[in-house]
Amino acid sequence: MGCDADKSSILGVEIGVVTGVVDTLIGVQTSLVENETTSASPALSQPQTQPTPTINKGTRVKIRPRTLGTVRDGLEGVVIRVKTENYGGSIHTKYIVWLDDTSLDPSLRQIECCLSWLEVLG
Repeated sequence: MGCDADKSSILGVEIGVVTGVVDTLIGVQTSLVENETTSASPALSQPQTQPTPTINKGTRVKIRPRTLGTVRDGLEGVVIRVKTENYGGSIHTKYIVWLDDTSLDPSLRQIECCLSWLEVLG
């Protein structure tokens, strides 16, 4: 039994299977989320992104809270070295930070960080 006489509920898509085998792919309706995004005002449909801050030697930074799970979380310091490493063709940048907190043992004041662990101080 065929369904050629039926009309699709999706605009621009025809249905009809006479032999039980689909001749063409059936279209998929655009998601409601995508429709909402495109119908919103232009200011809202463009993602708001902050430019990634440049971190160089001498940049003042803060370790993000709850990053390490130690007393060093939330502390401020200065980047004393930037190093890049090649891991299987992918370049990773690490930042060596000297923390300001003089109450820490000197071995704990120097920390190697990823960019996501740091907040640049203005």
